[in-house]
Amino acid sequence: MDESVLRNLLSALETINNAATTNDARQQAQEYCETLKRDPAGPLYGYYLAHKDNQQPDIVRHFGLSLIENTARYKWSAASLTPELKTQIRLNVMSLASEGILPMMTEKAFIKEKVASLFVEVAKREWPGAWDDMDVFLRQMFFKDETAREMSLFILRSLCEDVCIYDDAVAGLRKKDLRAGLLVIMSSEAILREHYPDGVKGHKNEVTLMVGEQGNDGWLNRLSMLLQELLPRCQSDTKTLADEKIVVAALRTLSATLDWVISTSVSTTSVIPLICQATLSPSEKIRLAGAECYDVLSSRNLSEPEREKMIWPLLDEGGIDLISKAYLTYSLLPLQGDSYLFFQKMVQLYSAVLAKDFEHRRESDPVYAHFVAQDFESSSDFRAKVGNIFQKAVDVIHLGVPIVPLPAFLWVANKVSEALKIEFLTSTDVKSTIQFQAFDGALTLMEVSISSLTDIINDKTNPQSGQILEAMNTLLGLLIEYNGKCPAALERIAASLSSYTDMFKLQSALLFRCLDKLFKLVEYPMSSKGDLDVRELRHRSGITLVKIGKAIPNTLYPIYGEIDTAIQRLIQQGAISGGEKKTLLSFQLVIGLNAGIALERSAIFEKVVGPVALGFQSVDMQEALSDPTKFMEFIGAMELSGASNKNLQGQEVEQLGSTLAQRRSLLSWSVDALLTFMRETMDSKENTKKELWAAYLGPMLPNLLSTIRCLNALCDEQAWARLSPEMGRVLVLSSEEKEIMVTGKTLSVASSVSALTVTKLISDLKTWLSVLRDHCYKLLAHLSTLGTPFYSIPSLQTVLEQTLFEHVDHLTNRQLRMLINSAVQPIVINCPVEYMESTISHLLTVLVPYLDQRLERDWKAASADGLVVDEQGDPEDMDVSDEIVKEMMLRDLTSYVASFLFAILDFGRQKGHGAAATHKELTPLALHVLSSDTIAKSVILLICRIITYKDTKSCIRAAETALCALGALVQCYPQTQAIIGDFATMVLRAALEALHDPYHQEGQEKLILLITEVYVEVRAFNEAPRAVFQQVSGAESSRLEAFEQELSSTTNKTKKHALVRNFLQGIIGVAKSEWFKQKEQGDKPAPVRTIAGSYERPSQNVMDSEHHEDIGDGLASLFDE
Repeated sequence: MDESVLRNLLSALETINNAATTNDARQQAQEYCETLKRDPAGPLYGYYLAHKDNQQPDIVRHFGLSLIENTARYKWSAASLTPELKTQIRLNVMSLASEGILPMMTEKAFIKEKVASLFVEVAKREWPGAWDDMDVFLRQMFFKDETAREMSLFILRSLCEDVCIYDDAVAGLRKKDLRAGLLVIMSSEAILREHYPDGVKGHKNEVTLMVGEQGNDGWLNRLSMLLQELLPRCQSDTKTLADEKIVVAALRTLSATLDWVISTSVSTTSVIPLICQATLSPSEKIRLAGAECYDVLSSRNLSEPEREKMIWPLLDEGGIDLISKAYLTYSLLPLQGDSYLFFQKMVQLYSAVLAKDFEHRRESDPVYAHFVAQDFESSSDFRAKVGNIFQKAVDVIHLGVPIVPLPAFLWVANKVSEALKIEFLTSTDVKSTIQFQAFDGALTLMEVSISSLTDIINDKTNPQSGQILEAMNTLLGLLIEYNGKCPAALERIAASLSSYTDMFKLQSALLFRCLDKLFKLVEYPMSSKGDLDVRELRHRSGITLVKIGKAIPNTLYPIYGEIDTAIQRLIQQGAISGGEKKTLLSFQLVIGLNAGIALERSAIFEKVVGPVALGFQSVDMQEALSDPTKFMEFIGAMELSGASNKNLQGQEVEQLGSTLAQRRSLLSWSVDALLTFMRETMDSKENTKKELWAAYLGPMLPNLLSTIRCLNALCDEQAWARLSPEMGRVLVLSSEEKEIMVTGKTLSVASSVSALTVTKLISDLKTWLSVLRDHCYKLLAHLSTLGTPFYSIPSLQTVLEQTLFEHVDHLTNRQLRMLINSAVQPIVINCPVEYMESTISHLLTVLVPYLDQRLERDWKAASADGLVVDEQGDPEDMDVSDEIVKEMMLRDLTSYVASFLFAILDFGRQKGHGAAATHKELTPLALHVLSSDTIAKSVILLICRIITYKDTKSCIRAAETALCALGALVQCYPQTQAIIGDFATMVLRAALEALHDPYHQEGQEKLILLITEVYVEVRAFNEAPRAVFQQVSGAESSRLEAFEQELSSTTNKTKKHALVRNFLQGIIGVAKSEWFKQKEQGDKPAPVRTIAGSYERPSQNVMDSEHHEDIGDGLASLFDE
């Protein structure tokens, strides 16, 4: 180490930190420091500055650590870093960790964290392999003194988080080796021998050594003994701050391991009881750390044997009492800081049944809402957590009820009986009340419990089977007899009746009464057309009938005549709406077509479907759909245009609206009914059902295609030009629609019911057109599932292209997305092999380049205007502006196009039983697409463009699509020889561009996988991957040549993948300035948004005063990341 360089460095740092320094002097000093960062010897100077023995100020020590970090993170694979220098850096980092920091209670937290981070950065690159004794060193630190012990725990936790929790790029390159190494050091030698008797895991082509060091107890044992020693001391008044720090560090280390460590390692120690004890500690920090551990453990997906070893013993030994006591002890304390966080964890662990109450409390309790806002990044995160907690409760019920089936169900039945006595105030929004939540919770508990008892009630040898069936019948009788006057409560009762279908198969004594109850609810009297609660009740009752019909068709078939009579009575009396009529006809249809009696199927089908299909092809309907102008007259556009120029009031507006709605329903009801019938009956591949539907293909298809053509034509502004300006509302999104699109919020009942005006009628027309378009696309998609009868229609390819794409330029991105997803994708995927050339080849030849050009145009325009949507932000917090709406529609379209490409190139079933995922058969569609050079090249180009667009979701999906295409091209080689080189070149360029764009950091792991797979698979028979690496990556020629030689000499594919990933590691870490370099488009820089990954690493900076009370004020806060 050059003493003069050291003096100059210290002088430069003093200049930088001196407030009186001139700007020029400070800039020169900064340039000198940056120069030293690029010097291979920089880490050696950094070690000197950082070591406590050299007595440098904290701010200088921190800079010294940054010198080491710069090399460890960004230059570790550089040719200038010799093996000897790497070894020296590693030894220096070890020295800093074990003896280079001040005593635990004196050293600043940001110094300790930075040293631990440096240690982990080196470990991720060197261990296991080049640094075999790392664990030995950590164990020595653990037993050395309290300072070294805390540091060893910091290091172990950080390493576990980077490898197993966070989306760390470097750890991702060696994840298999690092995870195996962590599993080995966390478990004892005995546990490893039990789980891996041969000392290895994996199959013959990919083996990982899993052998522990002789006599090694493992870190879980070590942490358990540490907590056994220190937790009792922390419970007493004589506890020390040092003990508390060590216990918290140990618990946080445990929380980073409990989700993935070998389960036997946990069950053979006292870890879980100790965690429960920690939740009762007087220390808030210890309580919170213990709650975090249990939260991780409770979220782990355990098998039944693992659960028996880890969880049930805890419950038997009073662990649940400890958790309950912790919850009850601290639930009444003021909710602030760590107390609130601890309480939130305890709520999750103690009472998952509160999940349904969380949302209500957030809406009704300002204090609760305040802390929810602090604890969750977004409302969607909060709702997701509530959903997860509820699912955990369901899982617990499914596990617990079969253990004591009869007592459990009787207890549930008692809860439901009590709930049925609840009285509701009909003048309020009933569903938001606490009373209704209790009512709904009891019925939900009943539904989950009944589903848990299916096997038991079907087991005639079970002595409790008959008693449970009797109890079920008794409870069902109470539900049927419920005569409350609250429509919302009746709706919930109606929905719950479908949970008894398994019982009806065994005992149908109450089936007829159940059906009678539902039929009466379908025609429940409405006080007015705006009675939404009653409308929902009637609709839910019909849906429940359909569910029952699908579940027990054979049980219902003997009373089919009575069911038909009841339905016809309701239709003839006009007692039900069109939607309810459609649902009841579906009920008939699912019974007739799903019952095991095939003789009557055709007659039932003719009776239900025939009139609807024939009505759809009526002469009047054909005339209305013959051209867009007549269609506009049919839907009332001209009448609304005239009315908008008049001052219509009250009854006149209502009469106009009623007339137009009745006329439109002639078309929309037919489409909706046919779509519903197909959905309910085409859920299987039974040929007899397809044959029944194929007979009606002729009557249905012409008017369906005409409807789609007219709907698409009306997207053209010129179609509305001769009408009143008010009619332009049909083509633009309202402010309410924009808010729904951006935030995902649904309209409240109050805002969705507004005064009836002509403007409201125009808005209704827009909604009607949108819904009809969606239903028409989906009906066309369902017709394509008929196979040959559909695709053998003469000139189908021409008819489809004219229908779907004649007006495609006038569709918005939102409408184009709907067209691709709901119509085009199913038509392409469902096409039989023998019709691919005649039907979809030309369609894809035209469509894919069009999508490419349109996305390229719109993304260039969006980038020029400046992207404004934060993909990771909470949608509910976004401003609803035209720019955001436009960009969100573009992102949605891009994502759907990527999914469309994935769908047509995805693999089929695996070859052979138990075959590896990489040996799946290619679908005929993928083979067809890639066998056409024109289609294949346009598809590959579009995939590559989407990879580079600044949309994380689309980028990841496109990368997955490219992997599918790679598998297909490799399997079909040498037939794909002409295209595979161009494919590799385009995909590697796109993936490397995205990899070096900070926007795509969240998709980095998928991009690395794509690059690795393409290089390994294609390099064996093509030079393209090497050429791309040499041109794009900036890799040194000598290093690339050495890499190529090592790659060619290796036959094991796993080792090849590791070589490419290690080489990529060098590319990723060439220079920090290059990694975050911005590219400019036009006159504006590309928007930058750095995402740390799907699991963002917690901040560890000196401003984090909540966790680092010992940090002083001053310039040190400027130096941490």
